[in-house]
Amino acid sequence: MKKLYGNISEKTYKILTVIFCFLGDITLSKFIYDRFTNKASFEKGMAALMQVYEEQNITMPPDFRVQVYQLIVNALLLLLGLFILFHILNYTFFIFSKKFAYIYIKFLVYVATVGSFLSGLMVITSYSFYGTIFIILSLLYLFVAIGLYYYPYKSPQVAATT
Repeated sequence: MKKLYGNISEKTYKILTVIFCFLGDITLSKFIYDRFTNKASFEKGMAALMQVYEEQNITMPPDFRVQVYQLIVNALLLLLGLFILFHILNYTFFIFSKKFAYIYIKFLVYVATVGSFLSGLMVITSYSFYGTIFIILSLLYLFVAIGLYYYPYKSPQVAATT
């Protein structure tokens, strides 16, 4: 491993870190979007809700289902967009060697290495594509996590003197 990390510069490592983490963010966002905007699952849930309303003699407007579905999609897109934006900002600060971004990336890759692997194992039977991708992403996160030991955070004063 030391030879592998010795062959890449710190700048290249940072770029690879951002690429791998962003790839994970996009994959996770796409999985969440696909999972929660599934029309069949939505209709199943709405059928149960409509049954409760019917039992209480409450009538819903004809376009109620469409409005609720659109609300779910818009809320999900907003939250995923904020998630991606937050991570882009952190990755930018990581490239510019800010300590808080380094700490965040360190926390992110430790959690994501284990989380991606376990998520991949859990969904591989029902979503084989995403399960496989999550397991591959866990290896990329592991690469980043190990690299954090070879390229530790250096304060700007230390980096300027070396």
